[in-house]
Amino acid sequence: MGVGGTWGRAGARLALSSLLLGGMGLSLVLTHHHENKVYGDASAVLSNCPQTETIDCETVNTSAWSEAFGVPIAAFAFPTYALVLFLLWKPGPPAPWLAYAFGIGILTTLASLALFWISSRLIGVLCLYCVTLYGVNMSIPLLAWAAAGRSPLSLLRTTLADLAAWPRTLRVTTVLFALLLAATIGGEQAWRRHLERQAADERRSIEENGGPLVPAGPSSSVAPAPGTPVPDRAAPSLLFSEAEAASPRAAPATAWGPYTLPAPLRRVEKGGKAAPFDLQSRLGKGRPVALLFWFPGYRPSERALDEMAAFFRALPAFDLYAVAGRNEDQRDEEILESAAMLDLPAGLPLLIDDKFAVSNALNTADIPDLALFDGKGRLVASRIKSLTQRLVLPSGQESAEAVIRRMASGADVPRIDQMVQYYPASELFGHCAPAFTARKFDTAGSDTFPGKPSGNKPLLVVFWSSTCKHCQVEIPLLVSWLKRNPGRVEVVSVSHIRQDKPGLASHREVTRKYIRDQHIPWPVLEDPDDAIAELYRSISTPTTYFVTPQGMIVDAWYYPHPSNFDKVMAETLAKVGGAATGTQACTPAPPTPGPRLALDMLAPEGKKVPLASLLDKPAVVHLWATWCAPCMEEIPALLKFGQSIEKSGTGRLVMLSVEDASAGDKIAGFAKKFNLPLRSNRAPSGPLADAVDLSYRLPRTFIVAPGGALVGARQGSQKWDDPGFDEKVLSRLRNAAALTR
Repeated sequence: MGVGGTWGRAGARLALSSLLLGGMGLSLVLTHHHENKVYGDASAVLSNCPQTETIDCETVNTSAWSEAFGVPIAAFAFPTYALVLFLLWKPGPPAPWLAYAFGIGILTTLASLALFWISSRLIGVLCLYCVTLYGVNMSIPLLAWAAAGRSPLSLLRTTLADLAAWPRTLRVTTVLFALLLAATIGGEQAWRRHLERQAADERRSIEENGGPLVPAGPSSSVAPAPGTPVPDRAAPSLLFSEAEAASPRAAPATAWGPYTLPAPLRRVEKGGKAAPFDLQSRLGKGRPVALLFWFPGYRPSERALDEMAAFFRALPAFDLYAVAGRNEDQRDEEILESAAMLDLPAGLPLLIDDKFAVSNALNTADIPDLALFDGKGRLVASRIKSLTQRLVLPSGQESAEAVIRRMASGADVPRIDQMVQYYPASELFGHCAPAFTARKFDTAGSDTFPGKPSGNKPLLVVFWSSTCKHCQVEIPLLVSWLKRNPGRVEVVSVSHIRQDKPGLASHREVTRKYIRDQHIPWPVLEDPDDAIAELYRSISTPTTYFVTPQGMIVDAWYYPHPSNFDKVMAETLAKVGGAATGTQACTPAPPTPGPRLALDMLAPEGKKVPLASLLDKPAVVHLWATWCAPCMEEIPALLKFGQSIEKSGTGRLVMLSVEDASAGDKIAGFAKKFNLPLRSNRAPSGPLADAVDLSYRLPRTFIVAPGGALVGARQGSQKWDDPGFDEKVLSRLRNAAALTR
């Protein structure tokens, strides 16, 4: 072989060695993440892996398929790559060592193809880190072939011949791999035991503190927390919500001084006009400042804005600002429209955070979040969820409300690094379990759950998912407990079933198989738009509510109990029994504030009517115009949907053209031209129409409860002939009245 061939073979060795070293590091990262998430405190985060409908590293690396023989699959890559490195650089003649490396590469390639199929078809999403390892695996046979300078068939024949003869070279390779594998598994198992001990210690700390401690301010190690509007609700880890993935440890102490905002903000005002707003100049001027981060259309954050505005209205010492992050495809009018439907003080500044620059710096992507600055402009905390949340100060724990009142009185409050995790479900403790209507899994009919058991037993309401790793820990434990304790409790469960996507695993099929394999005996109800989860203020899965025979929620579990399930179940049921003693009836939770769609308009006959007069039942209020091209495409299917909900009594469809009073003939001509059974109101007026030009984006759809309380909204045209989408809207309509309580 010439010099060029020698250089080519050497280059292939170096290239493969670099890939293997990188793969070994990546395998350690994935192994650490898996062990920490499944057996530890869930503080590990896989950065630079976006969560989309097709990509989700967290889900793949903690799924039921992420282990083999009790060992993370990623861990097997480390001894494999180390062995191939040895085969590449063993002193002496390259044969047959490079042939063995080629054979190992064939096996790793086949394994990668199998794992890719499992991830895409059975789990339903891909892991970018895992796909990178697949690439390393597939590079092994190619680069080993290039390094050997022999044909693939020759390399394969050498390997197969040695497998039959079992020479010393193959024995050495086998023993070395066995030692590397044993060392890797031994280290991984030791690390797992350490994490489990650490998790047990932190669970004891949680019990002492009244909940897990999470960062109260910016931290580079913190991912979005519960409440972030994401396509699917996240599964909690052993101790914390997976959507939060926050470390319970305090961030390193840094110098505490006046805070500098990372980007400018804009203020949007009546009519949708926005102008730069110098918030920085208002910090450190002697008055404390509060920023409430929210998002238009995300109902928990809208409720929080309403509640916080009412609270701070009575604290004139504070300056309150509502800050909404803005995506590039959003309009300023969306923010103004959403705020105009809330009961907010007239002078409350509405600020826009373009590209979420300030939100990201303060780590407030997990809306709603309240950030507090003292009179010197120093950031006290930025991730407060509720006035009742417990904050950790050097003097002990205090409620957020108490801390805010101290700041309003002029008292000096230190920087707050930690707080007790807040679960909105706790607001329902001591109140009636909400009744709701949902479709039974895999059926066409709906079922109404009355909010209490049918007999004189405690009731468990379980929010779960078949692809939630920690549901897969908790559900079998509950099934087993029920077998050992027949008749002790009733159980009903609620699950969000994702719509099928081409080329991906069917979540419905995965759920169907899981129910069958686990022999789940209780009813499974579907929550296609998370309306029921919103009703119960559940932010993660698994969440299990404990309800007395009279229908009162007493307690809730937010994470699995793999080591002490029977003990904790006995303690919680004792609490349920104590609460049920002497209880005649529960009281509903107090109504929560929220947006309300209030408009006047002209009826088709030209008479002015208030929208509320048409809202004797849940309704779909659709804004459109005859000049709107997407509206023309959408209206036929929308009208059919409207006929179906009115026929079934589920609700009504209210069409509202944003055109002026003179558009009556134009609308009638539009209906006649396209042969549509269309009767539409027009010329919206009132405070909302005065605040924003309602034609800023069409079409738009609002889902409202009787009387006008908003329970859902959709921007743009929708697929009204898609059964999956229709079911989401129907779920909101069926539970509209309950969602506004």
